[in-house]
Amino acid sequence: EEISLVGKHRNDSWGLNAKMDVFTSGKNFSDLMKTRADIRAQRQSLIATEQQTLLGAVTAYLGVLRDEAVLSLREKNVEVLTRQYASVSDQFEVGIVSRTDIAQSESRLELAQARMIRQQASLASSRATYLEVIGVDPENLEAPETLPELPGSLEEAIDIAMRQSPSMMLARENSRSADYASISAVSGSLPKVSLFGTYSITEDPNRLKQGIEEEMTNFGIEVTMPIFTGGKSYAAVRASQHVKNTTRMLVHAAQDSVEREVTVSWYNFTAATGEIEASTKQIKASEIALDGVKQERELGIRSILDLLNAENELLDARVALIEAERNQIIAAYSLLASIGRLTGEQLGIAVSYKR
Repeated sequence: EEISLVGKHRNDSWGLNAKMDVFTSGKNFSDLMKTRADIRAQRQSLIATEQQTLLGAVTAYLGVLRDEAVLSLREKNVEVLTRQYASVSDQFEVGIVSRTDIAQSESRLELAQARMIRQQASLASSRATYLEVIGVDPENLEAPETLPELPGSLEEAIDIAMRQSPSMMLARENSRSADYASISAVSGSLPKVSLFGTYSITEDPNRLKQGIEEEMTNFGIEVTMPIFTGGKSYAAVRASQHVKNTTRMLVHAAQDSVEREVTVSWYNFTAATGEIEASTKQIKASEIALDGVKQERELGIRSILDLLNAENELLDARVALIEAERNQIIAAYSLLASIGRLTGEQLGIAVSYKR
């Protein structure tokens, strides 16, 4: 609104100006498609973050379970060695065993106590990690009874990952965004056609007394095209092309990275499964061997050191089984994360985000 004062008179003016682009050589469409690709890329980034959060929760959960189970074994081992040391001491008093047997029993007892203290520290660390990741103290944790559903073969897992992995999808969406940005940069140096229209009205008090006011309407078509920009348009096009080529190479890098992650997770799961079977057989064999050593020890054909070694082998086998079971579950969920299926939707759980 324009207002001018001349003497005691005031002129009032109102106007409306409208302009609409009807042809931009594809720039507006490219910008729209680039924005959509950026939105999809951000969603894939969110999915990747969700997967890492869930995998961290699984790892923290299983870490507490493992350390609790191992600590229970260590404590029972200390109890057994304490009773055994007392028994050997009594036998030494009556001359059945030598001072060497007492020293060996005491040495194993002290080693067991040191390992128990170290395991207590490990459990405290795992509980602190659980509190950090989950947000509450671990209470009444139960070991998983089943494994998540996994692909039937490594080839199937890689195929799924190439279609669903967030890392793979993020690289592709970034590449699409760069392609549209390159097209938009080229379109910026091409012709643009616009429709425009203006309308204005002026009221003059002197003329209104005579029934006169001024109105003006104007519309038309405007064609614009950059002719000289000092190299700005050329530089923008070249820069967008370099970004486009870079993102395409990153797609190939993402393919190699995802395939590696799937392969590593697959063979980690396979190895852990094999370790569970081997540790289970080792436990059975160690239990039989320990029973035999105890009987032979009563007959006097086995030394106290043989008995200590047999007990230690059985303990190591049980600890190895606990570790293998934990590694198998983590490898399974890591495999799900590498193929893009470790999400609340895929697992059938509700995931909420609170500030």
